Amino acid sequence: MSALYAAEYAIYGRFGYGRAADDVRVTLPRGAALRDVPGASEHTVRIEHADAERHRDLVLGIHRAAGQDVGGLGLNRPGWAGPETAELQAHRWYDPAAFRQGFESRRLVVVERDGEPRGYALLRRKLDWDVTGPRGTVNVAEAVALDTASSRALWGVLVDLDLMSETKPFLVAPDDPLLSLLVDRRGADLRISDNVWVRVVDVPTALAGRRYAADLDVTLAVTDTRLPDNEGVWHLRAEAFGPASCTASETAAEEADLALDIRELGAAYLGGTALTALAAAGLVTERTPESLARASTAFGWPVAPMCSWVF
Repeated sequence: MSALYAAEYAIYGRFGYGRAADDVRVTLPRGAALRDVPGASEHTVRIEHADAERHRDLVLGIHRAAGQDVGGLGLNRPGWAGPETAELQAHRWYDPAAFRQGFESRRLVVVERDGEPRGYALLRRKLDWDVTGPRGTVNVAEAVALDTASSRALWGVLVDLDLMSETKPFLVAPDDPLLSLLVDRRGADLRISDNVWVRVVDVPTALAGRRYAADLDVTLAVTDTRLPDNEGVWHLRAEAFGPASCTASETAAEEADLALDIRELGAAYLGGTALTALAAAGLVTERTPESLARASTAFGWPVAPMCSWVF
């Protein structure tokens, strides 16, 4: 499979890519009220100048752990990407003054519990004033926490920094705890945007290589005008959160349980776009009653997919 961020929304569908994940862009007002979470007050928070030598291992460790065990639930976040090469790791800490656009040098916020790092944020602040007082902005490039209590402790600091009037995360996942912790979600300037796009390159390998949220036994008639080897009917069998297999089927295309294009298969692959939603738009055809609901449930995932790492 291939995954990317789309430069323009309309480009990649014609090459077989589907919108596989969304993210949320939000602007939080100073002092945005957050719901209490047991254990949040047991955390301490420190703010330091971000430094690669001092902080690289801490940030990498928390980031990797957060993608593998989201919120302490034992579930991974599909599409979670990090700086896996030395060059990408070096770029994360690259901070020339010419690129700051009036903001300060990068800061690191670290949340700890009993001396153990449980979350971090990379941010910059920019001070501004009007007749009513300070109107500073906090730009948060990354905010990652290992559980809800550490997330609450982290965001409690990020939305209440001195002389600031708003906090702008670059992006958050659609199911990020922050969105449920907001006492007044309407008070945040919030919009949904597309995140990762996925192109399935090898249908049987890709479908057998992921896990499913429910037992599944379904035949899929797939069309792919660019990669003919993907075209045909595929028999997908899977156990809930267990092994899966996908093999070519001798079933006629018009008799398969579901029919869809490779683009829609890519959209559903990470579990972020429901097959039922695509069917409602006429992009997936159900030929066997109840097969759509079963497949949509199995393809779904308890944790939203998202590529979180940004420069």
